[in-house]
Amino acid sequence: MIDEIEERQGTILTVTFEDRDGVGITPLTAKYAIYDIYSGEIITNVTDITPVSSSYDITITAQENRMINSSRTFEDKSVVVQWTYTPSSYESTRIYKYRVNNYRHVPLALGINVNDSAGLGESLV
Repeated sequence: MIDEIEERQGTILTVTFEDRDGVGITPLTAKYAIYDIYSGEIITNVTDITPVSSSYDITITAQENRMINSSRTFEDKSVVVQWTYTPSSYESTRIYKYRVNNYRHVPLALGINVNDSAGLGESLV
C-alpha cells in the first residue's frame, strides 16, 4: 500500500489477489482504475491487466499523481482493483487509498520557491 507521495511523482503499487478465504490466487481476469476521492474524477479509466501470479505491480505515473485542485494541500486517491477467479468465476475487489501532497504547500523553511511555475523548485537561500 502507498501511504503518501508528492505530486507529480510516479510510484509502484503492488496488488495481491486472494480468494474468499484469503489464499493467494492467480486471477483469470483483472482490471483497475484510479479515482480522485474528493471530486470523484476518473484519473485512469478501467485498465485490463494480465497477472501471472498472486501479485502484480501497477505503475502509477507522475501524470496520474497530479493535483486536480492546486489550492488543496493534498488530495486522496483510490486505486480500485477487481479480479475474477475459479471456481465459477468468483469476483473480488480491493481498494487501495493513498494521499498526494501538493508540493506548492511545502513550507518555505525548506528553501523551495513555491511560485516556480516550472515546478522545479528554485532555491531561496
